[in-house]
Amino acid sequence: MSDVQRLKGILEARAVAALRVLAFEVAHRMAELTPEDDGRAQAGWNISQGSPEFLDPGEGSYPLGTSDVDPRFKRQASQLTLEGGNVFITNGVPYIRKLEYGKSKAGRSGIARTQYFMRWTT
Repeated sequence: MSDVQRLKGILEARAVAALRVLAFEVAHRMAELTPEDDGRAQAGWNISQGSPEFLDPGEGSYPLGTSDVDPRFKRQASQLTLEGGNVFITNGVPYIRKLEYGKSKAGRSGIARTQYFMRWTT
């Protein structure tokens, strides 16, 4: 194996690792910023690649905070590849738009927009 091939392998491995860490961190932060009521909206976040997956965990009571979703995020992020296409972080809960655009008592400041604002102003 030539030095160039070895370097290429190292760089690809680091790029994949960075992609996976970034996807996990963004999904984790989105779940953190999601208002907590019954935990459903927090549980609705997903990481997918190639096409978005708008999964809804359904009505019910879910653990509050990110401790329940972080293992799933780690599993989903671990499957990401450089060749897999676009990465999507989505939420299929029917009322997620209301939370994002402040039309809910619980979500007055948004989720993704808050994340973007915080990221670029701090």
